[in-house]
Amino acid sequence: MKFTPIFILLLIFAIVVLWLGVFVFARNRRKPANRIFLVLSIAMSSWILTSALADVLMNESLAFWAARLAIVGPFFFSTFLYLFTYAFPAE
Repeated sequence: MKFTPIFILLLIFAIVVLWLGVFVFARNRRKPANRIFLVLSIAMSSWILTSALADVLMNESLAFWAARLAIVGPFFFSTFLYLFTYAFPAE
């Protein structure tokens, strides 16, 4: 694994996005928008991490599987973003 400055920046960004989701969820756990935002931030963090891992892994087999997971990530991200757009304005 080669730790490049871009990989470290993406890792920090994924942690910040995940922290933001947990912070919003902790403010009010009962609101549907906060729950969906938490899942949205988890999906975004996993997408960032898998795409970053696909770039830095030296083992071709592991990098291939990380790239496959990185392709699946936008599906979950876009799905929860769609749900969030309906839940957020209602409140």
